[in-house]
Amino acid sequence: MNVFLGKGDGTLLAATQFGCDNSPGDVKIADLNLDGKADIVATSFAGSATGVVDVLPGKGDGAFESFKAFASGSAGPRALAVADLNGDGLLDLVVANDQNGSQGSIGVLINTSH
Repeated sequence: MNVFLGKGDGTLLAATQFGCDNSPGDVKIADLNLDGKADIVATSFAGSATGVVDVLPGKGDGAFESFKAFASGSAGPRALAVADLNGDGLLDLVVANDQNGSQGSIGVLINTSH
């Protein structure tokens, strides 16, 4: 995954690459662990039968820690949404999964970072 930081003048610095699982897809930026630093969340294919959501915690300086993978529910994670689903003040994840033409699924990942 490549991150291009802004220079503040409408241009971008050269890309910095951060590791993630195979074939990253939908990407969101959110402070999942409430440390005041932006984190990256991306859908990925971890293998032919498994889909995951990769979370890269932000360091606050444009760099990110190594990713942590969380199962998305089934193969083919396509879309990702971030919201506080249970009213606990933590952002949770919702993943739309595609089963290659079969019936898909919705994965709900409740944040427990407290």
